[in-house]
Amino acid sequence: MADISLVCKQLGSVRSVHVVAADGECKELLLLLERGYIGPYSLFVYENGSVLEIPGQAGNDVVIALNGVMADFDRPSFLFEPGKGLLKAGAFDLPCRYGLEKLDRHTHLYIGPAPVEALTPFGKWFRILEVVPLDKRGIKDVGRRYPKASVTARNIPLTSDALRKKLGVSDGGTVHIFGVRTSSGNTLLVCE
Repeated sequence: MADISLVCKQLGSVRSVHVVAADGECKELLLLLERGYIGPYSLFVYENGSVLEIPGQAGNDVVIALNGVMADFDRPSFLFEPGKGLLKAGAFDLPCRYGLEKLDRHTHLYIGPAPVEALTPFGKWFRILEVVPLDKRGIKDVGRRYPKASVTARNIPLTSDALRKKLGVSDGGTVHIFGVRTSSGNTLLVCE
């Protein structure tokens, strides 16, 4: 699917862009053109029956050191995985505007102390059970304790299938294991 900023630059006169996602896929990219219009375009994401207007990009994502935030398990922490519509819209700093913190510049996963209701239709929330270093010991330990889990690899040199094989887990269960690059290094996040 086309890159939004490139298409808008090539076409010119773009008044608004509408990203339509359904069933976990970005289905349509609709552009409203207005002859002679010069200026910024509005950006809307439609996902799971909800609509979100994306304000102009403010710039800096808030990237965190995961080990500092997760050291205190007295308070719950939640992981937000944006849906395809938000990702296609390039709204990578939007969750940070709601007080969430990004795991790494290119990982596009966010954590916070509680789910944000406004973002719920536009992605998935997971409760973080534990954080384990992504190394041989961590892989062996997590794989042994969670033999059934969904597995996702993000911004690490492994595919999700390769990580699932290394962990030795079969697909299923209520646990979701994320292998991710964070500002603190490669990490396994065990979530439900």
